[in-house]
Amino acid sequence: MDELGIGGDGLAAPEAAGEERPQTTIWAELNAWGKSIADWQRYIISHAVRDGTLSDARIDEAYRLFLRDRKLDNGNDELPDVPGSVTGRAVAEGTPLSLQAIKSLKNVNAIPEVSHVTFGSQLTVIYGHNGAGKSGFARILSCACFSRSSSQIIRNIYDDDAPDAPATAQFVVDRGNGFDEDIAFTDGDEHDDLKRVSVFDSSVARIHLAKENELGFQPAGFDVFDEAIRAIGLITQKLDADINAKTRPNKFDQLFADPGSVADKIAVLNAKSDIAELRTLATFGDAEKERLDEVARQEQELLAKSPVETLKALATAKTDTEALQKKVADLASALGNAACDEARRLLDGHKTALLEAVKAGSEAVSHSQLGQTGSTDWNNFVLASRKLGQAEAGTYPAAGHPVCSAIALSMPRLLR
Repeated sequence: MDELGIGGDGLAAPEAAGEERPQTTIWAELNAWGKSIADWQRYIISHAVRDGTLSDARIDEAYRLFLRDRKLDNGNDELPDVPGSVTGRAVAEGTPLSLQAIKSLKNVNAIPEVSHVTFGSQLTVIYGHNGAGKSGFARILSCACFSRSSSQIIRNIYDDDAPDAPATAQFVVDRGNGFDEDIAFTDGDEHDDLKRVSVFDSSVARIHLAKENELGFQPAGFDVFDEAIRAIGLITQKLDADINAKTRPNKFDQLFADPGSVADKIAVLNAKSDIAELRTLATFGDAEKERLDEVARQEQELLAKSPVETLKALATAKTDTEALQKKVADLASALGNAACDEARRLLDGHKTALLEAVKAGSEAVSHSQLGQTGSTDWNNFVLASRKLGQAEAGTYPAAGHPVCSAIALSMPRLLR
């Protein structure tokens, strides 16, 4: 079974020694120091005292408290409770206090409510078979009194009707006046008087003895600082991870084409930048307006002297020149020697075709008595008549025209 010792502020006797000026202990010093540190630091120290080693969940809660203390969270998350006292123990008093008995246990494993333990003035030995309830009493003592371990109390798992409620117990103490006083305790509460009683069991022994230490001897309570350093190291790692996750490259310096005081400050912008100084640089006053006007004036002057407009005019002229050059080339190809030769060929072809047509017409009106049909004189005669007809009208001479009638009447005479 677990060995159980119970003592007061002297840590070795079951009775709190009564002194006019109590000796200062490491726990009293930790309590005094805890009042001057931030909540997240007191949270770490408090659970290093209570639990020996902070769990991952405790580390996460301490980190949330750190972020709230530094105003780095959104301010809406619910935070864990921070113990008001690092150890939960009241300031040492001169009034003696001795633990007389523990009774009326409820929801403490399978221990019946009528069970109780009475402590002697010197040494009390608790023994029994496995499952008799020895560890159950040790757990309720560890939770109610000052202990370096955090025990979990489970209700009776064999009783389906057992209420799902925290464990409770009655502690009987004597303040040195000869009268017994009952103190009601509920698991999760901290009672100043009960915290004056120290509990050491095998779980606490492991906290003191399981870790290697360079010192041959380490006073009780000094392991709290080792655990606090470990916890702060884990919080530092979490903070670095958050910083790396939220860090983005600073590209604001690309907004500035030329170097200057503002560009230099923006290039090295970070969380430590002086906001007041940046606001001063961002002030747009009369001097900045005058400088902006001067820049605008210089811009207009440069634009006036700039060859941009000249280049635009030359580009337009080049386009017009290229268009004219194309037209000239088209005209040259249409009026060149080749075009003239082609025109002559067409005219010759037209003339040949016309003569063929005339010849064909002459043959149509030929007669045995017209010996000159088809000769040069005949052709000239036909061409002259055709030219006369075109001068008179497009359909000249039409049927019934005097010329046609005269020719018809004179035909016999012409044939003679």
